[in-house]
Amino acid sequence: MFNIRQFLANLSETQRRVLTFSSIAIVVIIIFSVIFMILTAPKIVKIQNLDQYMSSANGNEKWTLQRNLYVFLAQHFGEDVDPEDIYIRDGTYKESFEDGHNVADFIIDIDSLKISYEVSFAFPLNELTSQNPVIDCPKLSEMKYRNTDCVGMYNSTQSLKSEQKNPIYKVLPIIVDTVNEETKLPVRYEVRGFFDMDNNYNFVVNIMDYTGGNYENALQDIREAGFNPEDYTVNYIDKTVYQFLPYEGTNSLGDKFTINYTYDYTVVPEGVPYFSINNYSCSDNTTASEEATIKAVESWFLGHGSSLDSYEHGVLTFCQSV
Repeated sequence: MFNIRQFLANLSETQRRVLTFSSIAIVVIIIFSVIFMILTAPKIVKIQNLDQYMSSANGNEKWTLQRNLYVFLAQHFGEDVDPEDIYIRDGTYKESFEDGHNVADFIIDIDSLKISYEVSFAFPLNELTSQNPVIDCPKLSEMKYRNTDCVGMYNSTQSLKSEQKNPIYKVLPIIVDTVNEETKLPVRYEVRGFFDMDNNYNFVVNIMDYTGGNYENALQDIREAGFNPEDYTVNYIDKTVYQFLPYEGTNSLGDKFTINYTYDYTVVPEGVPYFSINNYSCSDNTTASEEATIKAVESWFLGHGSSLDSYEHGVLTFCQSV
């Protein structure tokens, strides 16, 4: 049997010093490693009663929710934000199962910041739920702190007040997706309300036409809902080109390209819609290939009665693997 006392007694003075200093060094390294991990670990904020409500989520999913909540609060209150009084409001927690995942909806109150938020979080985490949680402002009637302006991911106190002043918002969106009985062609367009946060929260109506020629029909839908289109700023957005996507073509140099409609989720909070152009070039002169692709794409848009310059777009050129 190993005898530690006998082992130490047989060591020379030099060996004892080396052993002592080595032990101290190991302890110091461990301490600094722990401190480093604590200081560099991603910050979260703690929802105090989360475990009480979200019992079906695992530890990683709860961590993700609270990490995203910290990032959101840091954007509005500074990186030092660390409230210890975040609570799910009693009676607001609802959990449902849809499309293969759970969705938890609830309102949180933060007394120290005098703010409330409506939260929607989907789990388990996968490609379908990678863009959550949604953190937004609750309805005006559900706001606990009436003197604090709320700015969420999709709405704000100001936009909600504007909504109250625009009753048409309650009947929107109007979505038409049918087939013309005479022509047997598809008819698809949408009428949606929009609060322009960059323009004093003015309320505007967007008509998004996916099959073309539906502007007057959309105006008539507004009238039949009991409202006069002339009382609003109405934007007509021609989206007929979208029905032909994704598209694959070839530029004048023989290089293939594709056109897709997507969102840039690097833009917070909701992404910017744009056309993604992938240029499959393996030639030495990728600049010439990309320029040829842009010309081909511009011609394609013009051939469909539109213009590429009217849309946000990005080009990615790379060598297609064989």
